[in-house]
Amino acid sequence: MRTRGFPGRARLIPLGLDVRHFTPAAEPVQRSVPDQVVVGYVGRFAPHKGVDVLLAAIAADTGLRLRLAGAGPPAG
Repeated sequence: MRTRGFPGRARLIPLGLDVRHFTPAAEPVQRSVPDQVVVGYVGRFAPHKGVDVLLAAIAADTGLRLRLAGAGPPAG
């Protein structure tokens, strides 16, 4: 980092989640509808993110289920 001109001392910033709570399940989770695939989106619901494309894809395929987490409209 110093050779690139970074002033001061670099430090490691850990992941922004608590791995004690967000870890894979010990056993696979049984889905209630086995033929559906769950698609997730986490982020801002801003037009440039393409959420409209995601919604159209989910609507066009009955084998897909959507879970959303985010905020909007975009901050300005």
